[in-house]
Amino acid sequence: NAAVSSSNHKKIWELTGNELQQILQTNIIGPFLCSKEVIQWAKKNRHHIRIINVSSGIVDKGAPYLGAYTISKMGLEGLTISVANDAIDDRLISIVSIKPRSVRTYMTKSFFPKKEYLAMDYPDVLAPVFLYAATAQRNEILGKSLDEPCFSADPGAAITMENKLPLIQPLKMQTPVYRSEYRDKGGAYMHFLQNPFGFCPSVVEVLSKVVNNPSVHQYPDPNYTQLREAISAYLNVDPSDISFGTGSSELIDRAIRIFASKRGNIIITKPTWAHVVWPSCIKYDFLPIEVPYTGSVKRKNIKHDLQGILDAINDWTKLVYLVNPCNPTGSIVEKEELRSFLRQIPSHVTVLIDEAYIEFCEPEKRLNLALEYKEVNCRLIGLRTFSKFFALSGFRVGYAYGNPDTINYLERLSLTFNISSMSQLAALTALKDKAFQEKVYKHNFSERKRICEELDQMDIPNMPSQTNFIVFDCPMDREKMRLEMMKEGIFMPNIDAALGGNLTATAVGLYEHNQKILNLLSKY
Repeated sequence: NAAVSSSNHKKIWELTGNELQQILQTNIIGPFLCSKEVIQWAKKNRHHIRIINVSSGIVDKGAPYLGAYTISKMGLEGLTISVANDAIDDRLISIVSIKPRSVRTYMTKSFFPKKEYLAMDYPDVLAPVFLYAATAQRNEILGKSLDEPCFSADPGAAITMENKLPLIQPLKMQTPVYRSEYRDKGGAYMHFLQNPFGFCPSVVEVLSKVVNNPSVHQYPDPNYTQLREAISAYLNVDPSDISFGTGSSELIDRAIRIFASKRGNIIITKPTWAHVVWPSCIKYDFLPIEVPYTGSVKRKNIKHDLQGILDAINDWTKLVYLVNPCNPTGSIVEKEELRSFLRQIPSHVTVLIDEAYIEFCEPEKRLNLALEYKEVNCRLIGLRTFSKFFALSGFRVGYAYGNPDTINYLERLSLTFNISSMSQLAALTALKDKAFQEKVYKHNFSERKRICEELDQMDIPNMPSQTNFIVFDCPMDREKMRLEMMKEGIFMPNIDAALGGNLTATAVGLYEHNQKILNLLSKY
């Protein structure tokens, strides 16, 4: 490890040939010559050796004013892989590289501002990964590039996994279990924001008739033909413009893998629906840029900062993720404002608009993305689910729609038989049941309006919503409120962490459940 960077504060094209050559001589040619000598010695003397190259996390993304250093460390990674490939059958030789975090050294002191330098750890924090690299079995480390921050977080995972996966823990959502005694109390499970009626009776009827049909026990239609045609008619798009996933979550993850990149950036709003977006970004080593909302609940004007998103877009931007209507605020972008925003997005950017709650929205406020993706320069994808409005979350059916080229890219990582026969049939049946859809929409519209009006009468600040939940400034302890309602068998959503302050949300349930919540709040 030479620990040599380059002349500070110079762009790559400002370096002289001698300056670049000096760095390459030290950081690549030096390790090459050392490796060559020690390998020849080992082969002559039949002695086992291990070479540990000290690389850098800079190889993943680069950094301004460190072009020569970046080139040299990328070359060092190439040297490590090349030696490993040529030594695969020669068990005397093993080689590994380590990408350490920045620590306090003469090099970092000369480059980083004093405040950043003093925030760094001392070099001894790197000892465990070097000890492992020096003592591990050859077949565990040959040609491997050990990411030191990942190793420090979870050594076993860092040895087994690639990229930033060791930094990800399994997502374990803590949700209350709804038991039959709560139902007997007249309770409701409102935590996951589905329509309060559950899925439509026609789905129950159809599934009960086919459950013993041999066809549903076979592999499902991999092209989702009937469901694809039904959604095509529902959205007025071509069948080839649709891609299916096991819930919209899988499609979000897929879109991030396909359209983002390590050296690019992803723009999301703050807050956003984070259960999928953040874990996906971390495991693929992407760092999102967050653009905060504008407005407040008190002024009833929380909304996406579309100009802020446009200002954040640059040549590195690969993906913009926008939830509309928004989770967790319930707000929606006005049609003309959204249309204007989409027309300003450059062609190298993919825009993913998550419309999970769109069926709860007033029709005149919905922008028909099917008409927009043919008119904009960017790759525009609409994303929908059968989990919320249709209450089919247990069947895991989501779909994306966009122009054929974009959907073709999205399809390249889809799994065969992604959606079961029963799930396809349930979604198809729910889509055809217009009477039930009208019932759900009208109930949600009237109850949402009533709840907001009663909150206003109680002087409880609340946010106008185009979803099936309402954000408000809770006049009591939020957790106490949920516990009190749980005694009544009513499980309320908990999105407090995303909202901040004393803001919380209630789902729009049946009249009697909504009234119990309002009665409790009226006491404060």
